[in-house]
Amino acid sequence: MTSCAAVIGAPTALYRMSALREAGFYDPRLRVQDFQITLRIAHRGYEIHELPICVTWYRRHPNNLSRKYRLMLEADLQAIEPYRDYPAYESARTVLVHKALKYAVIEDRKEAWQLLRSIPWRHLNKTSFKRFKRLLLPRFTIRSRP
Repeated sequence: MTSCAAVIGAPTALYRMSALREAGFYDPRLRVQDFQITLRIAHRGYEIHELPICVTWYRRHPNNLSRKYRLMLEADLQAIEPYRDYPAYESARTVLVHKALKYAVIEDRKEAWQLLRSIPWRHLNKTSFKRFKRLLLPRFTIRSRP
């Protein structure tokens, strides 16, 4: 089976109809369908290619789905659940937990500690320690005196 190294964002993803058909199309129950369909297509042996150019701009704002880390983590974990028996599952799960931790360390430190503890020791890496550092040493804003 081909492994999937890139997830192509929904605004720019192009898939062959035969690949979509073979993968069973999108699962409407999942919120993060671009991730899920990319995994399903790659799992069926199709190659995933990414053009090395920027073709869209992504507007960041407080209501972005990507900032709703709990919802995103749940959806991402649902997307990789069918691949639980694969050797790279825990590594992929760790990447998803790191993504959630980016926002959890700011919004809910208790939950951030739980997420960090959910990463198996052998999968701790540079990003894990970066998130750990952020938990121990939160950023403080420096206010000027009036």
